[in-house]
Amino acid sequence: MATSNSYDFISNESEIINDAYATIGIYFPGETPSAEDYDYARRQLNRMIKFWGRKKHLWTTRVGTLFLESGVNQYTLDASTAKWTDSYVATTLSAAEALGQTALSVTSSSGMTAADIVGIVLDDGTWHWSTISTVNSSVLITINDALPSAAASGNEVITFTTRAQAPIRIEWVVRRDSSGVDIELERLSRYEYDTVSDKSVAGDPVSYYYDPKISNGTLFVYQTPDNISTKLRITYRRMVQDVDSSTNTIDFPVEWEECIILHLALRLSSVGGIGIDDPVYVKIREQAVDTLQSLLEFDQDNLPLQLEFDDEDV
Repeated sequence: MATSNSYDFISNESEIINDAYATIGIYFPGETPSAEDYDYARRQLNRMIKFWGRKKHLWTTRVGTLFLESGVNQYTLDASTAKWTDSYVATTLSAAEALGQTALSVTSSSGMTAADIVGIVLDDGTWHWSTISTVNSSVLITINDALPSAAASGNEVITFTTRAQAPIRIEWVVRRDSSGVDIELERLSRYEYDTVSDKSVAGDPVSYYYDPKISNGTLFVYQTPDNISTKLRITYRRMVQDVDSSTNTIDFPVEWEECIILHLALRLSSVGGIGIDDPVYVKIREQAVDTLQSLLEFDQDNLPLQLEFDDEDV
């Protein structure tokens, strides 16, 4: 007999909810939960995975790049306005461009598409931000907002399609210079940053403080950047995505499905009047605890033993 040579098994929201109800013995395979019970299960599923998503997971750890502005030491990190992204295209101007230009000659337009966000370094040492109107050729793009001042040949041009999400937590930050050399910044507490006497001191950033908010976060850097060729590479935890419809899959690796179904079944037990002393509940709880512990042990970097104190846990 031949194996399937397939690796794409995954369950959607409807299958996970139905299986959880079947696991706890409230609805059986083939039965359809009532609309009220289904909606309740969806809410419980989202609450559970959002709670679990606050912990560190390998698949929710990303690296974003923040493009610094000269004289600016406070940056809002969000998915709607921030000049930061998980992936970008970098090139240079291949000809000098004057004030008022919208058609720009670039060394290469490979990887660029219409509507991408685009940043051009101007001769006055600032970024000009716009969007791409047209990718005319392999060496020419047209932007929607004209250059407010001149930009010399060789000046940096970057483009990206999607902004990064607001970090739940920043793991570490490195400063990358124009030569590609990375230097780690010191992480400060709120108190340490607040008590810095002169936050306007200009220079390459050497430390940071991150203040997470409900819908975004604010990154404070010290010293205040004076060179926009320097970028910050931010390793961060992103939020777990919502499950909004019956056909959505969960934003967890497939090996977490068993664990999620078992824990969701425990949350749904009250729908069927199943108490915590019920033998079925006790058995499922034992399985749920075991699977979660096994996954948490697997869900970490393969490194020698280290002791790390996380301020979430103290």
